[in-house]
Amino acid sequence: MEALLLADFEGMTVGEVEAYIIEEYRDYDGYDYDRGKDQKILDAAKDEIRKQLSQFDILIAYENLDGYEATSFFLLRDITTEKLYEVHGGHCSCCGFEGQFKPEETTVEYLKKQGAGVGVIPIGKYTSECEKEASKKVTEYILANF
Repeated sequence: MEALLLADFEGMTVGEVEAYIIEEYRDYDGYDYDRGKDQKILDAAKDEIRKQLSQFDILIAYENLDGYEATSFFLLRDITTEKLYEVHGGHCSCCGFEGQFKPEETTVEYLKKQGAGVGVIPIGKYTSECEKEASKKVTEYILANF
């Protein structure tokens, strides 16, 4: 099954998305590094997320930076058990996605229900056109592939 890469990930390879996740979602506050903290701490945080990512295939990757805020969604499949996991993230202008790569088990049934309802990328009063289009594509992907 080919990965669906949307919004800010469009045009990237899965490998580039993985490298981005390792850099941006690691469980480490980059501000501390800027203040001279040990490089070993940053490297360990990257190694931890790299190890975690190696357990999954990325099926869907979505991230949209809209002004000063960003939202993200990932659908992952465990390469051993084939169970599905989702990751949701968000940030404002003062923080990034640090520490938000926390895969949560999900099911096809749940994802299909979300697709028929509010969607895995929530649509609300202030939803951008990019988010609406991505939500539609995610729903179509889930219905077509599961």
